[in-house]
Amino acid sequence: MHFVPQSRNTEERTGMHQPGGLRWTVGLAGSGPVSCVEPPARMPRARALELLRGSDNPSAYMALNQATSHFTVAGTDGFIAYRRHGGFLFQLGGGFGAPAARRTLLAAFRQFAQERACRICAVQLQEEDVALYREQGFCINQMGTAYTIELDAFCAAGSHFTRLRNKVSQARRAGIAVVELGVDAPRGSLEWGELFSISHAWLAAKRENTKLVEFMVGELGQPRDLERRVFAARQDGKIIGFISFVPVQGARPGLLHDLTRRRADAPPGVMDLINMTAIARFQQEGVRHLHFGLSPFAGLNPQRDRVAGKSWLLTQIAKGIYRHGACIYPARQQEQYKRKWHPHVALPEYVGFEGGFSLVGLWRLMQLTRTV
Repeated sequence: MHFVPQSRNTEERTGMHQPGGLRWTVGLAGSGPVSCVEPPARMPRARALELLRGSDNPSAYMALNQATSHFTVAGTDGFIAYRRHGGFLFQLGGGFGAPAARRTLLAAFRQFAQERACRICAVQLQEEDVALYREQGFCINQMGTAYTIELDAFCAAGSHFTRLRNKVSQARRAGIAVVELGVDAPRGSLEWGELFSISHAWLAAKRENTKLVEFMVGELGQPRDLERRVFAARQDGKIIGFISFVPVQGARPGLLHDLTRRRADAPPGVMDLINMTAIARFQQEGVRHLHFGLSPFAGLNPQRDRVAGKSWLLTQIAKGIYRHGACIYPARQQEQYKRKWHPHVALPEYVGFEGGFSLVGLWRLMQLTRTV
């Protein structure tokens, strides 16, 4: 369980409560500036995976993260994934499950938030979510852009990929071999121990130089989570880097390029070699799409960020972070990595603030995601 800093006066009480057919985790926060994240109330993993199959959100799998709670309504075929922080309930995507259930879920979730003196901030909303959230009084702004390549059309030949091919060749000359764990190599506790070791070292080094988004990214999980595919680079028998991929359903089914980790001394081109190897296998298997996920603050487009009632201030803040805010979040760097694969699809994702844009809510979101 992860806790954010809390004030001396913060008191938390947790449990399961079911008045009116709702299931939730009860948490009471005091007057401190930052409240603790509620211990998650979660539905069985298999059931959650089943409900995620109907979602067009390429990041839907993030709803399974261990620190994320699941809000459900009895008799309703779906759930809302959220985390509580600093007087806000931060919702990941729209409701997951049957489309007919989403309106009921949102109305109940708003009541749930009101009873806890919280406001809702929904992140990574899709275009099809916008109308419902506007109707429910949310201020909607474009949050960034999600990039996708269509694997049946992807080819790394041509001048566009010359630099990428050179980096891949450099990694191969260094003796790097890429394997898929559980297919080409064992997928057990020993291998997962190597992955965790690399991840912890990578995160420790990154924290000195850049900010790492949490909540809206995945986690390593366990070897038994077989729907999470892991491709690892090996040199002299040791894993030196890896990329994990998680399933995406809906209108553009395929896989999401999720965690990317490497050792500090890994040769140049290692991550490109891993991704290129994975793409080749996915193409052989007939996988249709490889999603690179959301690039926050990137690709802000006046033609798509035109939702009635949007916040002008939030638009200016997002543009400012993209252009000048690398110390807050490396938006340009993230976008450049995804664009170098020449994605075929670029779709907007949105953020919605219940009752209007809130600077406090934006600050709390940045705290939750560890961008500040």
